[in-house]
Amino acid sequence: MTMQGTQYSLIVMVVVGVIAGILGTVVGGLSGYFRGWTEAILMRLTDVIIIIPLVILAALLGRMAISFVRSTGLPTVATVIALGLLIGAASWPPLARLVRGEFLSLREREFVDAARLAGASSGRIIFKHILPNTVGVITVNITLLMSSAILLETALSYLGLGIQAPDWSLGRLISENQTAFATRPWLFWWPGVFIVTIALTINFIGDGLRDAFDPRQRKFNPKKARERGEHRNERGDVDAGTNANMRGAVNRATR
Repeated sequence: MTMQGTQYSLIVMVVVGVIAGILGTVVGGLSGYFRGWTEAILMRLTDVIIIIPLVILAALLGRMAISFVRSTGLPTVATVIALGLLIGAASWPPLARLVRGEFLSLREREFVDAARLAGASSGRIIFKHILPNTVGVITVNITLLMSSAILLETALSYLGLGIQAPDWSLGRLISENQTAFATRPWLFWWPGVFIVTIALTINFIGDGLRDAFDPRQRKFNPKKARERGEHRNERGDVDAGTNANMRGAVNRATR
């Protein structure tokens, strides 16, 4: 049961990360780059969603999704995916606001102005010049959303508003085994250990991906810089010697 609960909780976490990441990046990127009416409409929609408590919104949407999927007779995985889709559809506003702030800052930078003057289209500027510089913020915040998603799904299942019998999740395991805490505490501990381990692992993975893909996180290596400088100097000496030999050959030929 613990492994099945872990599997379903991981599915919800991944679906929430994908949906919230896509929606937050698209809404925040469009708002920050185009400004004007686009920003006004999208940000007001974001404000409306963000003021609703996430637990209440996720509980309502999750309950509706589970009831609808079960009424259609679809398998258990469809119920889990539907729950993840609706939680993700309610979790993207914080990411959208952060991405909008990054786009507002980057769209005024010199390299963006140079690309615009060179005739680059808006799509090329967004995907080629601005979006790569926001990868760090997007990656870290998606991993935070995924960690929050597994905690939210656990809370909903614990309260009986998420995945329900005969299916299992980590939250439902904790809810079912809390009465056995005094006599068989391991039934209560293992789901909690899995929840904490998954959340920490996702955060560590996000930090590693940020360091790997964010251009602004690349550290200066003096050894490599010195090697490149020595290589340029050697190549310059060879070029200078070649030019001197050519000039000498030309002078001898003209005498």
